[in-house]
Amino acid sequence: MRIACPACEATYEIPEELIGAGRRLRCAKCGHAWLAQPPAAAPGAVPAGRTAAEALRDAMPPPVPEDGRADAARDLPPPRPAPRRLPQLIDPPLPRLGDNEPPRSWLWLAWVASILLVLVLVVAGWAFRDDIVAAWPPAARLYQALGMMAGR
Repeated sequence: MRIACPACEATYEIPEELIGAGRRLRCAKCGHAWLAQPPAAAPGAVPAGRTAAEALRDAMPPPVPEDGRADAARDLPPPRPAPRRLPQLIDPPLPRLGDNEPPRSWLWLAWVASILLVLVLVVAGWAFRDDIVAAWPPAARLYQALGMMAGR
């Protein structure tokens, strides 16, 4: 037996023996509850004063819940309010940009130290070029490309 929800017209297929003399149903789609009546005595016969659409709507089966029990709509407990969540600790806000900047003197000191380190490496590479080429012969091509021939 096919039953349609009067509110949203969602259709459900329900066995006739589950409807009996009548059963209160609740739509799984919109939550509307209504009383489903058994189908008319003669199949296809429409009672007087009713349209075919109304008869078809009443002949629709009740919604079947996901657990497969057809009478579960009647057995549903009233909805409970959502449980309150306990307050959660929140991390302190992040500091604003610029609140904890290091002093500018440290920034200049870091730049000077970096430049000095690069200069020391360049001078060491020039001063020890013969030892570097002896330890690693392919370095001779680098020194030749830079115009600092090893062994001079």
